[in-house]
Amino acid sequence: MILKTELQTAPLDLAKAVIEKAQATFEDMGATILVTGDFDAFQAVDRDGALVFGGYNPGITNATRGVSVVVSVDGVAVATGAAGLFETYERSMAELIHEIGIYQSPSTDRITLSGDCLDWLSSVTGRVMYIGGIWVRKDYRKTRLSHTVVPLVPLITAAIAAQVWRAEHMVSLVENAIVTEGIADRYRAWFARSGAMWRLNGRDVPMVLAYTAPIQAIMDAKGFIRQGMEYL
Repeated sequence: MILKTELQTAPLDLAKAVIEKAQATFEDMGATILVTGDFDAFQAVDRDGALVFGGYNPGITNATRGVSVVVSVDGVAVATGAAGLFETYERSMAELIHEIGIYQSPSTDRITLSGDCLDWLSSVTGRVMYIGGIWVRKDYRKTRLSHTVVPLVPLITAAIAAQVWRAEHMVSLVENAIVTEGIADRYRAWFARSGAMWRLNGRDVPMVLAYTAPIQAIMDAKGFIRQGMEYL
């Protein structure tokens, strides 16, 4: 596995330390965590009908690299997270979304951008990590475990993005409902901007851009290693 090999290579101590401390944190709650360098483990989880974003589907994604995080209790997956590395080359992230798409799908489901969201993503170029894939099984929501999944699972993927894959930007597109409920605040993004719309199964789902610079992920990783969940 490429990621496992990369994590064994010095000086990638920060990402390794975050994963190890996260493993210990979840073990204290009777859970285990699996971090893999692809989308296969993420895709294999039964989400009881919940939709899975196409950018994390290995069959149709345009990501050049991917990472999956699966949290399990008694061998059963109860939470997930994922991130994909998109290399825009000469394009901006906005152009990649509009011209190629984060994923290639035979459906008409697509993301459209406008306003502040379009302005920001038009300036985001190069190696861009798209972080998300957060899902928690219904019977574990509003528990200590779910409040640990966010922000800790996004932090794991962000630490890998920043140190292992040298991402230049980190973005997430989250539903407005998640923002209004305050859940998105736990992503620890630098800022959020409205103006994205996901056309999904014939309906429009308003989305908000959450943006983080790699230095934020590195500082959060150091804080978590030093202080644990209290820092986050």
